[in-house]
Amino acid sequence: MTKLSLQQLEAHLWKAADILRGSIDAGDYKHYIFGLLFYKRLCDVWEEEYEQRMADYNDAALPADPEEHRFHIPEGHFWKDVRNHTSNIGEHLNAAFHAIEDANFRLKDVFKGVDFNNNSRFSPQPFQSRTSPLQSEKLQTQRTASLAEWRKLAA
Repeated sequence: MTKLSLQQLEAHLWKAADILRGSIDAGDYKHYIFGLLFYKRLCDVWEEEYEQRMADYNDAALPADPEEHRFHIPEGHFWKDVRNHTSNIGEHLNAAFHAIEDANFRLKDVFKGVDFNNNSRFSPQPFQSRTSPLQSEKLQTQRTASLAEWRKLAA
């Protein structure tokens, strides 16, 4: 698996920005885009850790144990679960964000100020089509740039 370069990450961020273009004030972009990207990355890393532990232990219960992961993603709140919904997507995204914050003390308020259920900001366009640019890339540890590089982009 090839590592995602900083240039590829920047291109990915522009695709993510296009999801929200025209519906969100430019000053608020980073909260929503980085919220979505961070959520996708948490889910991708959880799945990567699950696959690694499954290969090590060959037991479905142990790799799913929250203690085996850096961050816990409560059942039903993974990226793939939210993408499977066809209505009230903003509500499901918000619920996933809150569930992750509640399950991970270190992530308390990390999604603060991000409300995907605000219908005045988001068009009724289906979430699946809006997030397809994000779906195409796995943001797993072995593929992504270091957190220091991500922070440079966020500044």
